[in-house]
Amino acid sequence: MTVLALAMAAPYVFMMVSAFKAQDDIFSTPISFLPRDATLANIAALFDLLPYARWYLNTVIVAVLGTALTLFISSLAGFAFSKYEFRYKNVLFMLVLGTVLVPFQVLLVPQFQIVRELGGFNTYWGSSKLTGLGWSEGRSDARAA
Repeated sequence: MTVLALAMAAPYVFMMVSAFKAQDDIFSTPISFLPRDATLANIAALFDLLPYARWYLNTVIVAVLGTALTLFISSLAGFAFSKYEFRYKNVLFMLVLGTVLVPFQVLLVPQFQIVRELGGFNTYWGSSKLTGLGWSEGRSDARAA
């Protein structure tokens, strides 16, 4: 298992080490793992040429907002299902569990269209999970912020 973990981590480690290499070092043959002359120029260029800090902040905002909203709504629903007896409780619970069976890819285009029509395109609330709060968050999906 350790060998497999190291094999899977190797490309990421190589990528991180290559961030400190000069461009000639990156494209040289034979490939060297460690940089000959370590430099921070690539990191500086990242922040100079691209709004990377803003992108990172956007990711943090959307992730925190989406997680907080999901936890809040899921906690309320879980409490209601566990502590209260009400009509159609089992039917509603089965509907919530049934949403786990719906892959996120099926919901992606309709959710995008809803967000676009509501004016949420390229905004924080449109990027968060506001459109998916009615669905169970137990499914595995590849949402990117």
